[in-house]
Amino acid sequence: MDDFSFDLGEAKEIVVAVIAGIFGIIAAFIKRGGRGGETQGGGPPKNKAPMWLLVSVASVLLGAAMLAAENFKFNLNPNDGLSLKNPGAILCLAGSMLVGVGVVWTFVNFCRLFSAPAPKELDRPVTRRRSSL
Repeated sequence: MDDFSFDLGEAKEIVVAVIAGIFGIIAAFIKRGGRGGETQGGGPPKNKAPMWLLVSVASVLLGAAMLAAENFKFNLNPNDGLSLKNPGAILCLAGSMLVGVGVVWTFVNFCRLFSAPAPKELDRPVTRRRSSL
């Protein structure tokens, strides 16, 4: 692993922006109150498995596109290591990670989609909350 070279000075603005974005998403999630049991309209919770299934399939497709771009346009040079001067290595690493994660989560979301319980009927009528504005 002596050949591994990654200069953080070249991409420190990107790293700071990614970290700030992650903290912003976490803060919004905490402010919203977490996952919550009911929707804002007062109805039963919706099954979000179809949406996450599409996200995981999109991850597989994006990873496959990155691997195809590495194969046909930016060829991997293993002697250069992982740096911005070797875009084939970055595409290969990112594409492999996206394909791997997408395949695993596609399987998980298929299981969630087909094993989800039927939505419960409400005892009370659904009423929309009125805004106080």
